[in-house]
Amino acid sequence: MGSIKQWSWVLLIGLLLGGLAWWMAHKPFPPKPQADQTYRASSKNLLPWPNLPPLLRSEGLLLGESLTEGAYTLSLTNLGYLAPISLVGAEAETTLYLPVNPGLEAEALDLLLAALPEARGVLEVLAAERPLLQAPLPAKTLRVPLKGVPAENGFLTLTLRIRFPAEDLCAAQRLYRLRLLPESRLHLSGRPTPPKTLAEFFPPYLERVVLYLPDPPPPEAAQATLWLAGFLARTYPGRVPELDLEPYPPRWPPASPFTRYVVWLEEIGAQVQGFALLLGDLAEAARLFLAQPGLREAPFPGEATQTLTLKAPEELGPRVSLAQLGHGPKRVEGYGTLTAAYTFALADLGPGHLPLGLRLRAVHSPVEPKRGYAELLLNGVAFYTAPLEGTVLDLYTPLPSRLLERNNTLEVRFHYAPPEGQCTYGALPFTATLDPGSYLVLGRGELLSGLDAFPQALLPQFWVYLEPLDRFKLQLAARLVQALQETTRTPLRPEVASDPHPRPLLALGGPDLPQTLKAPLRTPGFRLVDGAGTLWLEVNPGAPYAALQAFASEGGPVLLLSHTSQDGRLLAPFLQEALREGWFGLHGDLVLGGPEGPVVSLALRESDLRVQPLPENPPSLLARYRREVYLGLGLLALLLLVWFYPKVVRRGKA
Repeated sequence: MGSIKQWSWVLLIGLLLGGLAWWMAHKPFPPKPQADQTYRASSKNLLPWPNLPPLLRSEGLLLGESLTEGAYTLSLTNLGYLAPISLVGAEAETTLYLPVNPGLEAEALDLLLAALPEARGVLEVLAAERPLLQAPLPAKTLRVPLKGVPAENGFLTLTLRIRFPAEDLCAAQRLYRLRLLPESRLHLSGRPTPPKTLAEFFPPYLERVVLYLPDPPPPEAAQATLWLAGFLARTYPGRVPELDLEPYPPRWPPASPFTRYVVWLEEIGAQVQGFALLLGDLAEAARLFLAQPGLREAPFPGEATQTLTLKAPEELGPRVSLAQLGHGPKRVEGYGTLTAAYTFALADLGPGHLPLGLRLRAVHSPVEPKRGYAELLLNGVAFYTAPLEGTVLDLYTPLPSRLLERNNTLEVRFHYAPPEGQCTYGALPFTATLDPGSYLVLGRGELLSGLDAFPQALLPQFWVYLEPLDRFKLQLAARLVQALQETTRTPLRPEVASDPHPRPLLALGGPDLPQTLKAPLRTPGFRLVDGAGTLWLEVNPGAPYAALQAFASEGGPVLLLSHTSQDGRLLAPFLQEALREGWFGLHGDLVLGGPEGPVVSLALRESDLRVQPLPENPPSLLARYRREVYLGLGLLALLLLVWFYPKVVRRGKA
């Protein structure tokens, strides 16, 4: 009897093992965690729409009631003056445009100065030709009182003039330098007042915009987010506010005078409540964020002084004036070398266009023959000179395509020597006014390649595909749109795509997306070798990395940000490091970065480097043949059952 019980237990265990083996062999493999699962917000933090408006109406922050009288200090770096402002020569001047938000008043401006050499001179600061300060130089710091100086259209306009005593003004042009450092500080006071209308929602100075939306965001919210990112870059050039995407908060954060809040709410149009904008309609978002920016750094009058007649047959093509590129009349005055500079991006010229020639017109003071000449430089390289005679400079010249870059600087230099070397005070200076109606003649040509082709390659409209569409990927896409928009005056028009097929395309995704788009770099592991077979870089398949690639796929340009990790967490620090200098600092056609170490930029098209994919690390035998092992165990359990069953029955009968 005891043996029967013993074999019954063996039979039961065999049945259990066989069933377990069959279940393990047929159960599906667990899916890999995706980025949307990793970054999905908890539903307990989401405030339902019916409860949100009472919360908004009850919060003093959004009504502006929690902001009190205060003092605020902003550096010139905060205001968009990232580099020192140089005043050159014995006499020079520059203009500062300082934003002042509603409810605030300028108190003072602390100037930090650096002079070379430290010569004796005078600095004068004026507002609307009203003297505010006259101070002797040299000086390291100066305080300009601004109490009571009115701001117009949200900006305080100050003119800084310097004068150094010099016997030879031509030599002084090369000798004297006074630099206004970006660490100079503007002091404000008052109580920021909340906007009353949609047009007043974005103030002259803004540091941060917080956008509250669900995760995953609906396509309409994602579309509005990308439009908002481009709008901020166009409206605040050189000082783009930080755009943060966050879940709906259980309570509102403390008030901040230089922060605005945008709340995406379905079934609502657009309305302002204090410092918050409630938005839920895509048509309203388009009306707000696709309009031309209403804030100007430096308004200028007029389009052109006169209509220019053609000087060469090449001028018959399309054209864009210097005024359309944002440059008003420029005037230079002095002795020696005088420079007027114009900046423009290829994207400012429209899709597929390159500048083929320049028509330039300037009116200047009378110049005797052989006393001066004009010189044109593109990105620091001289390509044209012409003598100055009479009172008008009017020329047409081709632009060398080899000198073109994504962002360009065109310099017009006037070299002038006074008669008999009379470069002293009292002698008539040379003056010239460049016509803003001067223009670039456009045409077709070989466009730039790689990352340098963007953002021009995305015009007039491009698509944004996120895999998956979640708040994390949308935050990265918005940052890319901002960086691209910072380089051009042409408004970018991103549109959310449901698949990766439209072109031009900005795509963000995981390990499978490069394979789908047939990107140059599409494998987890690879080698970079040159034509001689020399190994330059090797990335093992098990080492995750992030990559930003620019290439052509299926007949259109693609800008791809991808990763080979499980959840994509390394994309955020990678993009932050890659855009440390904005889009201006990116060149080549491939940018790589891992969890640690520097970000590397590579120009594969311009070198003989090529990508060699590495095979993925083979899995262990148990992992590779797991299904077969479980099936074998199940079969063995059944064989044991068949073999033991007759013996159990015979012993039971005995």
